[in-house]
Amino acid sequence: MVDLEKRVVKFIRKKSGFSVSFMVDEITENTDLDLDLNFDDCEVEELMREYSVEFNVDMSRFDIKKYYPEDDSSFFDLINPFKKKVIHRVPDLNVRMLIASAKAGRWLYD
Repeated sequence: MVDLEKRVVKFIRKKSGFSVSFMVDEITENTDLDLDLNFDDCEVEELMREYSVEFNVDMSRFDIKKYYPEDDSSFFDLINPFKKKVIHRVPDLNVRMLIASAKAGRWLYD
């Protein structure tokens, strides 16, 4: 693994709380920030701000709502047993994407 790749993985490991735990080897390029590490939208926003500074990445094209869409349900939807729940299809947000964007110096995924 190239030095930059190791630095990104180390950065994610630190932010996930796995810096000295038994799961050190569990964070790879395929690790998903939402599904594998259970980051919520606020945690990802903070992580991406720090990532941008740490790796000098232009994040102007990054949109958190693409990966964590707002829930558009209302109180009335909750009490309506016939209302179908909308399932949002969201793209992956994984460590590989952060590595590639760090190499490019800008967020590569629209």
